[in-house]
Amino acid sequence: MVKKADPDIVDDWPRLAHIFAEIQTKNRSLYTDRVKSPSDWGLLDAHASDQALFEELSFQLFGAGFSRTVVRNRWPATREAFCEFDLAKVAAFDAERLEQLVANPALIRNRRKLAAVVTNATRVLEIIQAHGTLRAWLDSYPVAERYLLHREVARRFASIGERAAFWFLISSGYELFYSTDDTRRLLDRLGLLDQKERSRARLNQVMVGFSEASGAGLWAVSRDLHRFASGYRMKEPVCAERPRCPKCPLWDDCHFFNA
Repeated sequence: MVKKADPDIVDDWPRLAHIFAEIQTKNRSLYTDRVKSPSDWGLLDAHASDQALFEELSFQLFGAGFSRTVVRNRWPATREAFCEFDLAKVAAFDAERLEQLVANPALIRNRRKLAAVVTNATRVLEIIQAHGTLRAWLDSYPVAERYLLHREVARRFASIGERAAFWFLISSGYELFYSTDDTRRLLDRLGLLDQKERSRARLNQVMVGFSEASGAGLWAVSRDLHRFASGYRMKEPVCAERPRCPKCPLWDDCHFFNA
């Protein structure tokens, strides 16, 4: 198996485009389910206002650690309890109002999450005061470093972990990639990642390279690389821990097979 990444391959768009096209073609022959999009994990179809972004952020907050089906089923009551997620009204909730929320059987009665929604309303208003809108603040993050934006969201808001922040951004229209151990193993085999130096900056460079070379969004790149490498909901795996090399279309590009 390759031990050093090829620093030039991310600039070799024809090769990256070829690799991704082969992966997509193979995947399409092996899918057993409908390919999902980021909207499957989000709440709203549009996020044109700060109020909508705040509601999506709150949905992802409640969704962390809970069944999304449960959260969706209780969302009409949650929306009503939080005044349609009117920022000024929610930020004004006091301790007595919080106790009423905790006692409401129609809600997910997790005190920490309920209190965090109130805290986050205040923080969104602070961002609006400083940047004009919440979207403007999100967009102010350098494009070259946007793959790190979920960490900034998690740092800024209460009870929002990096995973919930990632889904908030994805659901709100931001192109981000995700990676798994299976994906990174595949990229190792293709000579795109150094096994000992799997920096997130290098991973971002590789994912952006695939996206720009193929014209596919970062989400689509992430999804297809992961599925090809793991066999997730597919008829059979190809590049799993024990790869089925005879069924793989990437022989010429694979350092594992050609080692």
